[in-house]
Amino acid sequence: MNARRFFAPGAIVLFAAAFFAPELFAGRVAATANMARWYPWRAESTPAQIAAPSHNPDCNLSYYPRRDFLHEAWRDLRLPLWNPDTFAGAPFLADIQSGVFYPPNWVLLPFDPKWQLGAFLFFHAAWGGVGLFALVRRLGSGAPVATLAGCAFALNGYFIKHFGQPPFLAAASWVPWVLLAALALRDRPDARRVGLFALAAALLFLAGQPQTAAHAALATILVLVVREFTERRPAGARIAPALPSPSRGRAALAFAAGGVLALLLVAAQFLPTAELARRSARAELPYSTVISGSFHPVDAIRFVVEEFFGSPLTEDEWSGFFPRGDGVYIRHQLNSIFAGTPIFLLALYGALSPGTRRRAAPWSALFAVAALLAFGSPLARLAYEILPGFRFSRIDRIGFFVVFAQSVLAALAAQEWARRVDEPHAKRRLRRVFGGAVVLLAIAGAALAPRGASTRPRLVPRVQTAAFYGGAAGLALLAPSSAIAATAPHALAALQLAFLGAPYRGDRRPEDVFAPHESIAELRALLEEGEGGGRMIRFGRDGAARATPLSSVLPPSTNVPFGVRDLQGYNALADSSLGRALETALGEPLFSEGIWAGRRIVEPALPKSLEHPLLDALAVRAALSDREVRAAGWEPVLARGFRMLRNEEALGRVQLHARGRGVSPDSMRAILAAGSFDPQREAIWVGEGEINAATGSAPPLSVAPSPPSLRLLVDDAAEIVARTDFGSPSLFVVADSWDPGWTARVDGDAARIERVWGVVRGVRLEAGSHLVEMRYAPRSLRIGSLLSLLGLVLVGAMIAWTRPPSDR
Repeated sequence: MNARRFFAPGAIVLFAAAFFAPELFAGRVAATANMARWYPWRAESTPAQIAAPSHNPDCNLSYYPRRDFLHEAWRDLRLPLWNPDTFAGAPFLADIQSGVFYPPNWVLLPFDPKWQLGAFLFFHAAWGGVGLFALVRRLGSGAPVATLAGCAFALNGYFIKHFGQPPFLAAASWVPWVLLAALALRDRPDARRVGLFALAAALLFLAGQPQTAAHAALATILVLVVREFTERRPAGARIAPALPSPSRGRAALAFAAGGVLALLLVAAQFLPTAELARRSARAELPYSTVISGSFHPVDAIRFVVEEFFGSPLTEDEWSGFFPRGDGVYIRHQLNSIFAGTPIFLLALYGALSPGTRRRAAPWSALFAVAALLAFGSPLARLAYEILPGFRFSRIDRIGFFVVFAQSVLAALAAQEWARRVDEPHAKRRLRRVFGGAVVLLAIAGAALAPRGASTRPRLVPRVQTAAFYGGAAGLALLAPSSAIAATAPHALAALQLAFLGAPYRGDRRPEDVFAPHESIAELRALLEEGEGGGRMIRFGRDGAARATPLSSVLPPSTNVPFGVRDLQGYNALADSSLGRALETALGEPLFSEGIWAGRRIVEPALPKSLEHPLLDALAVRAALSDREVRAAGWEPVLARGFRMLRNEEALGRVQLHARGRGVSPDSMRAILAAGSFDPQREAIWVGEGEINAATGSAPPLSVAPSPPSLRLLVDDAAEIVARTDFGSPSLFVVADSWDPGWTARVDGDAARIERVWGVVRGVRLEAGSHLVEMRYAPRSLRIGSLLSLLGLVLVGAMIAWTRPPSDR
């Protein structure tokens, strides 16, 4: 094996490692949100700590808690099926962004979760860069151009802006590999390449961003179709010329086989996720909400000047002046169409130059179509109506393919200049004319930028920085040496992206991220009282006028690393029935709106909401706030770092009721809306039947005392076992979210789980002593696991297929 073939990929990996050196070698933590802005940590932070840059809270509110939960499951040698600490209990594995089946996570799980994030980001930035290197090499680029293109792509704007959302970066990093495998399969559709294509597509999906997977499938089809109409093979492709051109029919069968194998490989993840998505608010969003995430036409300026409309780091965003759809999403804070100023300029040349136009046609088409979709043209409405991947999330995520296409086009343009040492005069003249135009444009931009200093002072250095890198790239194109013209712009882009992206890592000290706090310990002690303990809720909203209010007091999911059970949740694929029941009962909107609809249960704003008996039934024992709150039945508790209220009327999380009845779904909604019930006296479920322990009149209370009637033997994330002993028929209730994946047994026999209050789990018992077991084992996971095992066997056999020497 020739070791030199690893030099160029190794250089890309080293470049990425240098960028992530603080996380890899200096003990820093990649955490984009500043936790000093949230209570209880805020109470003990200095003004300087509170004012430190903070952006993209999803890193701390979604992805670190998930990684911590995964680490805990690995330590306990169990499959993390169910998260008991959010949304009153919610599926964990079925939420695809948890990444349970994603192989790179398996390597990281033994390590400290805080360290894992930086390593995860580094690996995928490098992997994406090496993938682009391999792709453009196949398209005919030489090693120097491909290496520098890979370095720039490793830190492209989409990657940078998603350091706080690791699955977005991870899925996008697989896109070059999927396209590479697709091109290889089209040129020679054999069994081994079918298996490799299926494996790359499956890993893209398992990385945790299904919309990117759907977009990648559509992008692959587009590139292959345009390629068929423009050229049989890319010029310079490293394919044996003696091989016959495969028929379209044979290639179509090979891709169909690869798609089926990819679906088999991901079935263990896909089936539980699809089952959960059908019950969530994310199954389908209205077009007005989807389009609100698109880029406004004025955002095209950011092809050249990345942060022209402000930065979340400096909190001077102003692209909110250009709303789309329902107008609740600030686009530039999380997503980017920026590949680097020199890269965009080279991409224009690659798309339009007569020397590259034909070879670049598939990638020019991808750029054009992705841009039309991302910018919300009428094509976006058509895609929403007929194509998969456009109904359940934001449309701006197609913007990654704008970045990706730019990177390929720029590499093709650079290679056009590097192809011959003796560059033809016409080609050299065209290159220099283009370079001169770029230099003039850069000078004009740098000169005009100060005019905006009075209204937007931070705009000036941003424009001038872009002008510097663009102008330097233009000067490189004027150089006599074609080698300088081919390599200098990519080197400049890599440098520009490294400086731009460094602050977005969110380098922090480990002790500044999820630090233990005395008030959290006090909260946990309060919630652990009683059989099965209880859970918390937050009261009040931080920025109530915002469409997506976010609590400043132990925000949702930050409770997960501390093992504190929560009624609310943040940005997860979750059953929407709990939020709907709470909205019905409390009479105020509790779901986040717009693009986040149904994915976050926000805080009640009305004090009377805390007095609703449904909160008692759901074992809500504590309420947190940063202000004084008064509500009947709630007593203040002294706690450092935030205000805490104790619900004196809350039931235990595990209950035994001596009286109850079944009602219709409509009756249940009416009962919750009226709030005229007492969970201490009666349990109500959706269904039929009745339980009444009284021979004449009902007892004063229906909830049986814990000892000796109820004893909790096992209370794990996905398993609950209890021993009950009561002289009359009763209802055993676990005030955790109902889910079809839960099954129950009473004394070893299967039992029906009732939807108590329409949202939690209950089992009816006859009089006497019983062993009650509840376990979470969704049927979709069992079926999916068998299918994935079959897929692994088939793909493994196809990849290992030994071809005759004459065909190698």
